[in-house]
Amino acid sequence: MLPIVVFIIPYWVHFELANQSGEGAKFMSSEFQASLKGNNVTASIHNVYYGSVIKIKNEARKSFLHSHKHTYPLKYHDGKVSSQGQQVTGYHHPDNHNDWRILPEITDPPIDYIANPRIPIMDGDTVRLLHVATGKYLLTHDVASPLTMTNQEVTAWKADNETSERYPETLWQIQIKKGGKVLQSKTSVFMLNHIETDCNLLTSSEFLPEWGYRQLEINAARVSDKQTLWTIDSAIPQGGWTKEELDERDGKKPVKKVKKVNKTEDDKPQPPFFQKFTELFKVALEKNAALVDNSPYNAPPSKWPLMVRGISFWHNKTDREKVFLLGNPFAWYISLLSIPIFIGLLLADLYAYRRKKQFLTPKQRDFLWTRGGFFLLAYLLHYLPFFFMGRALYFHHYLPSYLFSALVFTSLYQILAMRYKILKNDVVIGVVCGLIMLTFFHFSGLCYGQNHPKSYWRSLQWMSTWHFTD
Repeated sequence: MLPIVVFIIPYWVHFELANQSGEGAKFMSSEFQASLKGNNVTASIHNVYYGSVIKIKNEARKSFLHSHKHTYPLKYHDGKVSSQGQQVTGYHHPDNHNDWRILPEITDPPIDYIANPRIPIMDGDTVRLLHVATGKYLLTHDVASPLTMTNQEVTAWKADNETSERYPETLWQIQIKKGGKVLQSKTSVFMLNHIETDCNLLTSSEFLPEWGYRQLEINAARVSDKQTLWTIDSAIPQGGWTKEELDERDGKKPVKKVKKVNKTEDDKPQPPFFQKFTELFKVALEKNAALVDNSPYNAPPSKWPLMVRGISFWHNKTDREKVFLLGNPFAWYISLLSIPIFIGLLLADLYAYRRKKQFLTPKQRDFLWTRGGFFLLAYLLHYLPFFFMGRALYFHHYLPSYLFSALVFTSLYQILAMRYKILKNDVVIGVVCGLIMLTFFHFSGLCYGQNHPKSYWRSLQWMSTWHFTD
């Protein structure tokens, strides 16, 4: 528990002290942003009313629900046939084609949102979404989506009243997953569930071809994950905001503070610590996984142990001073060599133990398994996961693993020294330590940006892939 507590406490201090909104806040949820001082989210939190013009943003892709007058092609490259309906896509930039008017279903008596433009939308309400720019309603139907054969196409169609054949396909249920029972801009996280087909509106990770202007595919499916979660980025009620509402929102009235939203039992002043902690980690992992770079210093994990490629951080104009990330070659390679030898020793001991033979003394076995075995396990846990990562990787990612490989070497040396007394000799130990220190000092110019002639830098280039010379 102690490492866990030590790990978590700095985050608690971080949230308490680094509580101002900044550039990085844009990657966090609206709820997280609203908990920061100086944020521009709090003043934008309102109830969403029937008749409001809204912009809807996907939680996973951070893209807007978008449509334009262009239609899906009749046939796709794989032979699938479309409805040739109006395209609905995911778009990352502000645009008036991101505007949708949220309307109630047609009931008897009807919900008169024009006479009463402040009727809030509640969890479980059935709504229709009218695309403002083209006057068509959002719908999905039993037609395969352009890029995902198993999911339904999402399009927009004329369906002005309940007598329209396509009217039932335009009905969506609001299912609020976070943020109370009243739909609110910025803080409510919800799904749009299609009434007729029980599919949820989602944003795919795939980009449409040229005919779709390289925008994200929108489709619908019977799944419930982050790509089906949405927020209201902005909402302007029918008839616009009154002057009184604007004054209350902007805090210009001295008696009333900023009117935020109707409180419910589920509402909290700000997310609890572990919710923020978890979100920060999830966002960091997502952004980290998305890092792609074609840098010449990009290197796969298989090349790290051999120190094939370092990383150049800086050099001056005369090229006589450099800072280049590279390991101590002598210490690096003896640490690497110790890994297979140590594994071989483990297997030999296990083989002898199974046959009830004495290969190592009890003291040596204890050191082998409880100390060296722990360092070997730590090495593998720090190194092997990188083989399954799709992001850009560099030599410096191996450094924690290298430290454990060095500890494996010292463990191996200690076990062998128990067996071969010569390894305890001060001269032998001095030679090993001396070689490590001499190699370090020989390469130290790369660490400290020391001034050296080009002949010195050429003498350090033991591998042609160490790019710190011309």
